[in-house]
Order: sequence, then C-alpha cells, then structure tokens
Amino acid sequence: MSATSRQTPRTVVLVVEDEALQRHMAISVAQEAGMDALAAADVAQALTILESRQDIGIVLTDLDMPNWLEGQSLATEIKRRWPEITLMVTSGWHQAREVELPAGTRFFPKPYKIPEVVQALREAAQGAKDEALA
Repeated sequence: MSATSRQTPRTVVLVVEDEALQRHMAISVAQEAGMDALAAADVAQALTILESRQDIGIVLTDLDMPNWLEGQSLATEIKRRWPEITLMVTSGWHQAREVELPAGTRFFPKPYKIPEVVQALREAAQGAKDEALA
C-alpha cells in the first residue's frame, strides 16, 4: 500500500449505556459520524474495555445507570486515568447544571438531537487529529 492510499485511522467511540435500544441507537449515531463504535452495558464493562485498548478517543456515556449516577463516576474516573479522552454525557433525568461533570465534558439531554451529537462527535475527532498533528 502506498503512502497516498493509506487511510487515517477512524476515531473509536465507546458507548456506555445500560438500555439496549439506547445503546444501539448511540452506536448508530457514532457510525453515522464516521467512527468505529464499541459498546458497554455498564461501568465495569466500560472500564475493562478502556483498560484493554489504547485507541478509544471518545466516550459517550449515559449518566443514569443502575447505580443512579454511575455515569458521573465513570466520567470522573476517565478524566483522572485517561485525560486525553473526550467525554460526552447524556441523561433523560438530569440537566447538566444538576451534576458535577469534569471540565470540557459535553452534555446532551435525552432525547438528544442526532445531528447535534453527530456534529459534536465529528468536531471532537477533528480536534484530536489537529492536536496529534501539532
């Protein structure tokens, strides 16, 4: 393969959502944004994936999982251990002002507007590529 025919690696998004239908929809949104998507049904599964892979650039997580604001704990842990990962958080029960999220976290109330999330994913991926080139 020649240098000109090589493709830039696609951004990998980890979707963390306990509700299967919502998880599948979020995966479709990430794929629509031109990204590869992985899925986790809970925080423990998400941490296992994050610990085993180094190519995840974005985590899109729900706040409201079985242990209430478990997604908030996940967001905090990701920023502590993997500060280079872009965080995007969703919730159907809470507003961004009601929870303490790490700096730079994007919040989308459910039901979120798919074009808005697609655009945010693309912007995050482009920002990461621009930083890598700098």
